[in-house]
Amino acid sequence: MVEYELEYMAGPLIQGVFGRRDFTEKTEHKPLELGSCSKGKCKCDTDITGGSLTLRFTAQEDYTLKGDFSYQTVGDVDSVVSSRDAKLTFKVGNALSSSTTVIVASTFGLPAELEGEIVAGPYGIFAPEGVTPRGSMELTLQTKEENATFYFWNGISWQKLSDKVKDGKISGQISDLGVVVLVKEN
Repeated sequence: MVEYELEYMAGPLIQGVFGRRDFTEKTEHKPLELGSCSKGKCKCDTDITGGSLTLRFTAQEDYTLKGDFSYQTVGDVDSVVSSRDAKLTFKVGNALSSSTTVIVASTFGLPAELEGEIVAGPYGIFAPEGVTPRGSMELTLQTKEENATFYFWNGISWQKLSDKVKDGKISGQISDLGVVVLVKEN
């Protein structure tokens, strides 16, 4: 059993979607919709900028996961998308159309094992299904860690992006969307 709490910013308002799902039952769940209903009429929110997701699991051992996300349309942010904490930015350039919506989320874990100590991230960078970048994009992550390596998960394995920290930032090029993390190697 999981209880979820999805809070998001829609313009100047904080909105939310709350509920629970029992994954022990074979039930098809309706997708979560971001909007409101009143007097039988529903309205979807269109001016979403980000928020947070909290998952509370009830099992043999209860635990809670929480992460935040930004929700940005490439053209609205002059092709520079950023994480909610503003530590990760990436320049999209012409790799994605200006109408593409991108979510940058702090993820709940890594897609595969990685040696070393995580000092920033993991951050997941996602676009709608079927959207594929048409070129490379430059990622930049703020860090105070001098001895760190920037990695990207390409869906199969971890790819080293960079290990040169300069002026409190580390950068690398990606040509797809996925998960990035900064690691201090042992």
